Amino acid sequence: MTVIAGESDWREWGGQIRRTYRDETIYFTGFDDDVLRERVHLFDILWTKLDEFPIPDDRSIIPVKVACAGKAAIATYLYCIHPSSYGDIADTLDVTKSTIKQYLTDVKAGRRL
Repeated sequence: MTVIAGESDWREWGGQIRRTYRDETIYFTGFDDDVLRERVHLFDILWTKLDEFPIPDDRSIIPVKVACAGKAAIATYLYCIHPSSYGDIADTLDVTKSTIKQYLTDVKAGRRL
């Protein structure tokens, strides 16, 4: 089992959470606390299920492991790393907003990835 960052790596500052994954630090942002925590939780799932992956400095690049895992993984990555709206992600992946919502729900429930 892959060990991910623990609670000791969780730092929260008004609308932003800093989380460390191995040597990589990611700053998550959200419109409210629930969205912010959801982004961190989804990224934890993605990171663990894909057995970790390098996080590019250029955040516009999708890691190969994420891309190979399919649209649900890509949607999750974009939602977590880029504070993109469902609509923006749907346009990027050429699917509907409801499909993006379903992808994220499925990832949370363990039905995808």
